[in-house]
Parts: sequence; C-alpha cells; structure tokens
Amino acid sequence: MGRKALPTEIKRLKGTLRKCRMNPLEPEPTDDIGEPPEYMSERAKEFWRSTLANMPKGVIKKCDSAVFESFCNALAMREKIQKEVDRLGMVSGGKVSGQLNALMKVEALLAKAGSELGLTPSSRQKVAQGYGDPTNPDGFTMDM
Repeated sequence: MGRKALPTEIKRLKGTLRKCRMNPLEPEPTDDIGEPPEYMSERAKEFWRSTLANMPKGVIKKCDSAVFESFCNALAMREKIQKEVDRLGMVSGGKVSGQLNALMKVEALLAKAGSELGLTPSSRQKVAQGYGDPTNPDGFTMDM
C-alpha cells in the first residue's frame, strides 16, 4: 500500500504543489470549523479553542470536526486519567493499573488524531508555512 494522498492545501503549504500533482476532483471544503459542540465538556472546549488558535490557519475545516473533537476530548480525558495515575500509582497488586492502561490508550488516540490533523512535531514539519505560497512576498522562501 502506498502513501496516503496529501490534500492540495497541504502540498501548497509545503511548497510541493505542482499542476501535475493536483487532483481536479478533490473536494474543497470551505466552512471553517467554528465553535465546539455544546455537549463537550468545558475542558475539552478549552482545548478546542486553544488548539485552533495555535495551529496553521486554513488547514482544518468543518468536515474535520469529528477527528478534531476526538482529539480535544482525548486531551481532556488524558488530563483526568493522568491525575488518577499520579494519585493511585502505576502498579496495583503487582500489575499495571487500569488507569495506566487507559492512559496509554488515550495517548495512542491522541498521537493518531494529532498526526492526522498535523498537530504532532513530525506531521507539523510537513507543513512549512510560506514555502511555495505565491502570495508570500518573501523572495527567499519562494526560491527554496
């Protein structure tokens, strides 16, 4: 199985967009993701807003809201579970505690969702903002 196809916007931000690499049938979502759903916990909503404020603009759209919601909920869960692990310890009765197992599962979900959204250090490096952007007046980055 080959690599996953990158969206045109990511290719543009990376500076690798070429006409031959464009998919004319690629859906082009336009709606911004907006505010978090009301049913999310207050802490998850805080993570939603702070993460959006610190991520590249224009990459995440409303159609990505389910993955982004999972990410924010997992951050809030991770915080709660980490407090439990700190309080109860990592071992219970000679075995790894259930809280530690839960923490590891939530962290795996965070890594997966974060990578899909470009929120991990390695996935973020793939989005070099400004490179290849024809509206960028900085000639140095345009030449790279």
